Amino acid sequence: MQYVPERSFIASLTSTTPGYEGILDSVESKSDESTRRNHQWLTVSAFSSVESQQRFWFGYFAGENPGYRVRAVGGSNGDAHYDAWDLSANGYVGYYPTSKKPVLWRLWVNGASGVPTRGAQEGVTIAAVGSVPIGVRNRKSWEDRYVQAGAPNKLIMSLGVEHVNVPLFDSWSKLTNYRR
Repeated sequence: MQYVPERSFIASLTSTTPGYEGILDSVESKSDESTRRNHQWLTVSAFSSVESQQRFWFGYFAGENPGYRVRAVGGSNGDAHYDAWDLSANGYVGYYPTSKKPVLWRLWVNGASGVPTRGAQEGVTIAAVGSVPIGVRNRKSWEDRYVQAGAPNKLIMSLGVEHVNVPLFDSWSKLTNYRR
């Protein structure tokens, strides 16, 4: 697999799916009724749940089954930085510090693939290579909304692209100039 910086970028994701609007992050409810960024599972969270939205590195790899590796780009101490999206055995999208066989993801903007440009891209869907689009299960508004491949409510998103043509993010020390 060959890394392609020209197709790689850093962006935030916002769900625009009716009834499931919010930011894609790792915010989960705690037993004391508080919420906090946990860096374990990808969730659709309330806009007010964090001070600054999680950003992700989308690194494009060309080859037989091309796609993006997606890693969290931390904004401050305690944030996930370098953790990659991967799928659990039951299809939930989690944050993983390491992976022996990283999942590659495909992005479509209004049904077409292409190279994202800076700014907002609307109508974005994402699926793991060889899988179905990510979505969320039916949940009450106050329950955590975990992102899962093939969940019944397919996520339609807005992609907020901040940086394009970014370097390979293959270690903790890389991309320090993209951290907030």
